[in-house]
Amino acid sequence: MAYSNWENFDERNGTVQVRLVPEYDKARLLRQCYVGPCWLFRRSAKEIAGGYLEEPCEDYDMHLKLAEVGSFRRVPQVLGVWRNHPLNVSNRLVLNPQPIRWQGQAKRIQECHRQRTQPEH
Repeated sequence: MAYSNWENFDERNGTVQVRLVPEYDKARLLRQCYVGPCWLFRRSAKEIAGGYLEEPCEDYDMHLKLAEVGSFRRVPQVLGVWRNHPLNVSNRLVLNPQPIRWQGQAKRIQECHRQRTQPEH
């Protein structure tokens, strides 16, 4: 998988922030979703890794699955832009006053991958 730095454009206040992503570290990836929205992978890697989770945090789950399949490469350039606006999915979920089904989802995904990748005693 390859991933790169990206820009966050917030249309509510017109700001642009460059997001610098760190070098790949598999242990860090298991603790934190740091890749961001600018990434791509080979179809053959996805076929080995399996399908997308049909729940929130699906990208993070795929990052962890792909980390089990092969290596990652950080491209140290800004190659994408994320447009933040009031109607995007993340904002709608955060503003939803009802119980949030994805609350804690990243932690559940991390635990699932830890269990799958830890050697048995």
